[in-house]
Amino acid sequence: MKTKTARFVAIFSLIIFLFTLVACNNVKDSSSNWDIKAVFIEAVECGYDGTQSEFYQLLTAQDVLDEVEIVSFKIDENNHLILTLSNGRKLDAGIAKQVEDKTGRYRVVLDYGEEVKIVYSENYKIIEPAVPEKEGYLFLYWYSDSLEKWDFEKDRVTGDMTLYAAWKKIGSSGDDPGPDFPNYYAVELNFWGFGDNNEIALFANLVNQFNELYKGEIKVNYQPQVAASYDEASFLALSGHSGVDVLYVNEHSLKGYAEKGYLEPLDDYLAVTKEIKLNEIYPSAINRFKYDVETGTSNGKNAHYWGIPKDIGPTVLFYNETYFNEAGVKVFSVAASDLAAFNSGAKDSRGKTKAEYGIAGEVKERGYFEDANGAKWFNNQVPMSWDECVTLSNLVQNAARAKMGKNNIYGYYTEWWFNYGWSVGGDCIQYVPTSDPAYNGGYWDFTLMEDTPNFIVADDNAEGFTVNGKKYNAGEIIEWGDKVVNPETNKTIRPEVTAAAAEGKLNVLPSQRDAFVEFVRVGQKTSVEVDNGLMGYGICPDPNSIGGDGSKAIAFTEGNVAMLVDGRWNVTNFRQVMDNTKIPAYGHPFVWDVAPLPMYKEYDAEGNITVHGVEAGHSTSVALCINAKSDYRNASWAFIEFVCGRTGQTAQAEAGFSVPIQMDLANSEVFLQSDKNPRNSIVFVRAASYQTPSARMYLRDDKWIDGWANCLNGEVRNGLLTLSGFEQAKDYTKTWDLLKNYTKKS
Repeated sequence: MKTKTARFVAIFSLIIFLFTLVACNNVKDSSSNWDIKAVFIEAVECGYDGTQSEFYQLLTAQDVLDEVEIVSFKIDENNHLILTLSNGRKLDAGIAKQVEDKTGRYRVVLDYGEEVKIVYSENYKIIEPAVPEKEGYLFLYWYSDSLEKWDFEKDRVTGDMTLYAAWKKIGSSGDDPGPDFPNYYAVELNFWGFGDNNEIALFANLVNQFNELYKGEIKVNYQPQVAASYDEASFLALSGHSGVDVLYVNEHSLKGYAEKGYLEPLDDYLAVTKEIKLNEIYPSAINRFKYDVETGTSNGKNAHYWGIPKDIGPTVLFYNETYFNEAGVKVFSVAASDLAAFNSGAKDSRGKTKAEYGIAGEVKERGYFEDANGAKWFNNQVPMSWDECVTLSNLVQNAARAKMGKNNIYGYYTEWWFNYGWSVGGDCIQYVPTSDPAYNGGYWDFTLMEDTPNFIVADDNAEGFTVNGKKYNAGEIIEWGDKVVNPETNKTIRPEVTAAAAEGKLNVLPSQRDAFVEFVRVGQKTSVEVDNGLMGYGICPDPNSIGGDGSKAIAFTEGNVAMLVDGRWNVTNFRQVMDNTKIPAYGHPFVWDVAPLPMYKEYDAEGNITVHGVEAGHSTSVALCINAKSDYRNASWAFIEFVCGRTGQTAQAEAGFSVPIQMDLANSEVFLQSDKNPRNSIVFVRAASYQTPSARMYLRDDKWIDGWANCLNGEVRNGLLTLSGFEQAKDYTKTWDLLKNYTKKS
């Protein structure tokens, strides 16, 4: 028994066949009962150069459809296509197109359903059309009269033919696919990902939901890979013919893959989708997957979106509130913007007033402080200064060691320098424009230990500050290329910048080198010299003792680290372990929550901020991408829509391990989950709005960073090498030459 689609194909093919038997000068029975698509096809055969809708408008404007018949088509001496009507009138259909006689040239009718389009093959091949759009339907692929999917790269056009658009009605079941889809044809996709057991279980469930929704039409095979070797495995898969269709791509790998042509650009899909709206997504999430392979920038004229973030993972400060209480530090929760109301009697986010807490004196914008009576307080919605972080870490570390009877408990742990350097406007590389013909307009300078001070426009400078043709407003840090005289030849501070700082228009911030020294001191023992007589703070375990990435999370859950800088991906595990493990010394599980990352701040004697940097830190993300070699790119996009749209993002948010990419969803209870730990999840939402990718995503690969980063995390952070020695190490000094290769002309 034929399907509805098969009957439709057979009937339509017969109509086309009958009309092609009629010569261009003998069109019969073209009145109100004729088939607009068939007559349009014949008009094109006779030289009409327009679309079906334009042809229809031409006829309706002349009342042809209702009152007369078309007798013939003919090209006149002026090369115009003339339609002769049964009432004797002649209708000018415009200049006729010239059809060249070429080998392998045949007419191909693209049937979209309601209308058709005519194209011609060249050398027996046709170019794949742009992805069409149809309200309420998902486009899947093109198929021929034989109901076989058409492969535009391999299949040959050997005669006049028709290709039909296969549509899937959105929301239909597999048993009722609608008249435009062959019921017995199913697309199978291979999907690669990675993650811990929680993430794998979640995505297995999402895949099952998708397969049920598209039952009989699209089936996704979920194939989790080993996380530790994923980059290598995905590279081999994309560079070969593995059959993977949709896959995770780590943010630091995406640019290199795009340059090699491994990924399908997603701009055309984004232009028609209703499931993924760019203006609803965190810019810091989506823009990290936009890249111009020609210029090596994210904002080049040929930049494309190569992936859609499956989530966004900001970094925050996880803290053990049980240890805080042990140290006599009480926690409250007030955003900086709400401090005035809190001081006037309003409740904080935990539902208590300042009087109910017993805080003496005015509460200022400080993360950790002692009040007028000497009581110690921690506000988990305000970033600590660098000094406050060290003071609190020592205090909690000593109290926890005494309570637990262990000397291997530490107050703090971080492995990232980003929130230190970026908070004062520093960075590890800076772009230097150049007229040197050896480079493509510029090169990268290695500035990890750059020692010139940074500058920020003072908060009370309402007029802002203009330098090097760029205006900076209050609270904005002057960029490196604008603060120095010439990034290529003279890296001293511009005189006008120095003068503005002396006048109070700009505030002076530490250099990138100063910030990096602070980061290294945080991780060193008090007996270890870090730089020029500066010793470590002794608040952080060294990398050798903490182990790998998973080990730092274990250190926090077991109470061996009181404060941990890490990402949202830990939350599911922390809930499972910490909320259900009774600590013998306390008789209950650890109480834990999150707070913003430390930032640079200075205070006056009354606790008012006099100089500050900016809140900064890095976030991570993984893109869902389509293999450019996939035979089922449209079906692959349907799966990406499902995962990165609201259904998939809600599922991930409810599981706890990621922040949704849609800003409004992140600000809802779907993510905030105020009845679960961490109660202060609004910190993740705020961090997602300003945090940026790590340095490993700056360029197309990691070759420029691996050497000095390994030296830093090995010899330096384990106390075997001072920063002065680090600057002389070969792994450090060779970075300049490595960086210049990224923009050097070949």
